[in-house]
Amino acid sequence: MNIDITVPLLPASVTQANILQIFVGDGFEVSRDQILFEVETDKIILEVVAPADGIVQNILIKSGDSVSPEQLTMQLTNVDSVEEPISPDELDEIALNQHHESVDPEDASKGPVSTDNAGLVFGAVALVLFASLIVYSVLK
Repeated sequence: MNIDITVPLLPASVTQANILQIFVGDGFEVSRDQILFEVETDKIILEVVAPADGIVQNILIKSGDSVSPEQLTMQLTNVDSVEEPISPDELDEIALNQHHESVDPEDASKGPVSTDNAGLVFGAVALVLFASLIVYSVLK
């Protein structure tokens, strides 16, 4: 779930503020109440904090920008909505299952088939070098 981070409400007499400093970047993981950026008016500096744990995305502001109250500045993806990374054991199981699904039983009985020609190229180069060495030895 994305949480919109906006410029806080300012006193009625203040219609514009400036972004003083930004402490996060796209993809930064933040904790609840961590300072995201500072907004400066002619009278005060406000710290805008993360309302929840999450990952910062879609930063729409930069230092020095003039902003209005309730203007969207960035989004925070709630950590609970981010998928957990796959463990190495799960990766092995997925790879094993994909391998078994892609093998046709009739083809499996024919033995391994290689589509990689690197071995053939290496062998041909080695043969040419060996033949050149023999010719050089004989002519010397």
